[in-house]
Amino acid sequence: MSEFTYQQLNAPYRILLGPGPSNVHPRVFSAMTAPMLGHLDPYFVSVMEDTMKLLRYCFRTKNELTFPVSGDRPLPVWKRAWSIFWSRAMLP
Repeated sequence: MSEFTYQQLNAPYRILLGPGPSNVHPRVFSAMTAPMLGHLDPYFVSVMEDTMKLLRYCFRTKNELTFPVSGDRPLPVWKRAWSIFWSRAMLP
């Protein structure tokens, strides 16, 4: 096999003013280069707890069951139904 060589990608910095893609903040680039964590890693658990605190602050709730859910569309109906279910389940 022949050895294939290539140059390091060093794209020039540009200010992108179109509808997308847009510039990424340096903190985001830094976070993207961090090592991956498993969902059972103690550090991941602490990050998730901080995220849940921020979500409670953002949505002005004291509900301890507030947690992020990934999805490709907004989930307001599902979220409301889930909230009603848990509020009834937690009542004595």
